[in-house]
Amino acid sequence: PATMSTESIDVSAAATQPLGLNFRRVQAQYSAIESSTAGGSDPELQQRIRAALALCEVGLMQVVHLSVFSPNEILDDVNTGDIKLLMLAFYRGELLLRLVHPPEEQGRRVEVLQEALLGLRGFLGDLERLQALSDAARASWEVQGETPDASTVRELKIARMRASRAARARMEVLSKRMGSEEADDDGDELEREHVLLLIECCCHTALDSIRSAEQELDMLQQIAKMRLADGSLPAAITDSRVRAEPAAESSAESSMGRKGLQMMTLLPQSAARTGDPNRDPTSRLSYATAMRQLHTGVIPGLYTLSVEEGLREEEAQRAMQEASRVKASTERAEARQQEEDEDEDSEEARRKLIARDEYRDMHKRGSGNRKNRS
Repeated sequence: PATMSTESIDVSAAATQPLGLNFRRVQAQYSAIESSTAGGSDPELQQRIRAALALCEVGLMQVVHLSVFSPNEILDDVNTGDIKLLMLAFYRGELLLRLVHPPEEQGRRVEVLQEALLGLRGFLGDLERLQALSDAARASWEVQGETPDASTVRELKIARMRASRAARARMEVLSKRMGSEEADDDGDELEREHVLLLIECCCHTALDSIRSAEQELDMLQQIAKMRLADGSLPAAITDSRVRAEPAAESSAESSMGRKGLQMMTLLPQSAARTGDPNRDPTSRLSYATAMRQLHTGVIPGLYTLSVEEGLREEEAQRAMQEASRVKASTERAEARQQEEDEDEDSEEARRKLIARDEYRDMHKRGSGNRKNRS
């Protein structure tokens, strides 16, 4: 993994710095952490995460102390330089989710998840109050607290992915315009639009993180309920244990005594399919890596599609269906035109026959015909 230069944060010194400077430092730290290729439990990465969290705390306290935002204003009333400060709560929530505690402090994970959810929901709540949520983000935010079906969740996810892709493409265009000499006249408008697009992308990321954190929190709470009086977890049920038990032990009491954890181990990409993670601990994934795989939905060794791959596949299928519809419509139009042409031909032939019959009715055989010709 690439090494990163860590930055020690003096909280008391940072509190005396301007709010804008502290925000830019937080943003730079978050960007470096987000683009890092180091493992989630890397000590240097964790040190940087804690430094960025300390800066976030300082920045949020400065926002509250300076009363930057008013509860009576909407987005149009907020200065361009202050809009970006809304992302401090988002950065803090995302950084909290990336914290990895040592084994003796794993019990703090529930507390950290709850704190991260509080920050991310507060970030989205502030944007809702300011009427700054995009349509895709608002649709997903409105179903928070409910249990939508899988198809609805998927449709909302796809809508957010498309909106994020469009926002990033627009941000690239704005960045080029802001760096040119032509940006002097409308520089403030370009900067404001760029910040709003960045906030929109942060909204979509926050919604994904909230769903992932809620699932992880629910899992940890379920495990906490399963713990025995001494704090340990029930022993896992293995196939050998099940086969070793007598067949007669199928009563309710024996089934209650056999309750335990069902083992599921995620293997790294380099692990062999035949490897036994119970005997070879090196083939197991760390907790942070496993949660990252569950969050992204891409698990090495399994046939999975990322959201973008799914979108590309859907677009290809949609293009094929559209081509089939156009072809079928063209064929129907041609068939209809052919039928009309045939109908016209048959109608013309019918008119000729009618005219001939009428002529024969009007001119009987022998009338004015000396040679008796018809």
